[in-house]
Amino acid sequence: MKLVSPRVWRSTLQNAMSMTSLDEAFASGSLLEPVSAVPSFVDLAGALSAKLGCGASAVSSHQIAVENFIGEAEHIVFVLVDGMGWMLLEQLPSGKFLRTQKKIELRAIFPSTTGCALPSLATAQWPGRHGAPGWWAYLEERDLSIVTLPFQERTSKKSLRDLGVAPSEIWPLVPWLERFQGNAMCIMPTGIVNSAFSTCFRGSTAEQGYRTITEAVDIILSRPAQLGRNSYTYLYLPHFDANCHRHGVDSDQARQILLTINNELERLAAGLRGRARLLVSADHGLIDLPESGNFKLLTGDPLLSLLKAPPTGEPRAPIFHVREGQEVMFKEMFNQRFSSVFALLSTEETATRGLLGPELLSPLARRRFGDFIGIATQAVSLEFQATKMPSNPEHIGQHAGLSPEEMRIPLVVA
Repeated sequence: MKLVSPRVWRSTLQNAMSMTSLDEAFASGSLLEPVSAVPSFVDLAGALSAKLGCGASAVSSHQIAVENFIGEAEHIVFVLVDGMGWMLLEQLPSGKFLRTQKKIELRAIFPSTTGCALPSLATAQWPGRHGAPGWWAYLEERDLSIVTLPFQERTSKKSLRDLGVAPSEIWPLVPWLERFQGNAMCIMPTGIVNSAFSTCFRGSTAEQGYRTITEAVDIILSRPAQLGRNSYTYLYLPHFDANCHRHGVDSDQARQILLTINNELERLAAGLRGRARLLVSADHGLIDLPESGNFKLLTGDPLLSLLKAPPTGEPRAPIFHVREGQEVMFKEMFNQRFSSVFALLSTEETATRGLLGPELLSPLARRRFGDFIGIATQAVSLEFQATKMPSNPEHIGQHAGLSPEEMRIPLVVA
């Protein structure tokens, strides 16, 4: 008879309990799986690609359903409102534009965050294929911890360009927009025009910056009259997400900016006068966290000694790159401290469950998603904080998890 050490037995039992809790959460609907009976954000990306004659990485019945919902149009205007989850539309007064237009529910990808969703939009691929893990990433081949979208080294904040890192190392994307034969433009906030990520996201597609939402709408309204057949205009609005992070989802500031966006998009729809199909969607929703739900791993924490780098990904979906031979110890220590609020899955288990998409993990995704992923089962977050670094203000509204508030997103067609 083979004896099992108490440490391994306890770790196995804790992991089984964690899995049971996760299964119960999915069964009860308190957590939602990204691959489901509802079309996904990836299906929307594939539908856009197909509608514009660019093909798609894969075609599903869900994608076809989204294509049929969009309908036929020579000109497509797609507005991505960062953070505008399905349930947040209920904050708008009845009768407002975004509440009354024809819409269907979509499911966000996981991790439900912009850093994962925008590569999915660019490629019509799941995170398990494109390999973008979220706000933080660990480049194991360079032993380098980075902040992805600002394109910086994590601690020093030095530009990755100055360290010899090319954007294509982070996002080796082949945007479907590169295959579009019509007139396309991406309209972005001026602060991210020609950024490392926007260049990878749009490829050679033209880009124009805007300072205000009103200016962005005016730019779009000036386009259709100047174009012949087949055009695509993409507008990215980060304002709602930013207000929810700072003030919370259930705040006057969030409600006011959502109302402003609603009114400007209503003006946009009226100005297009049927000359273009207007689509409005979101990359994810958000959930407010109590202050007590923000857990920190400070410099010197014993868990950090088992890791190659501080946790990456996102605070509500932390990714752990564990030192070789320390996997059992890490799992035991993590579960002892956090199993009541996080389910710890190996990356292989995460992939097998389809949480990173229905396909096998790509080699890049296997590297970027590390060894373990924490799945928040409560309104909590977990992140590294260097004790010698000034702490940032806590985000009240957060995302990247699997709660209905984060995973349910709309597709509005006008």
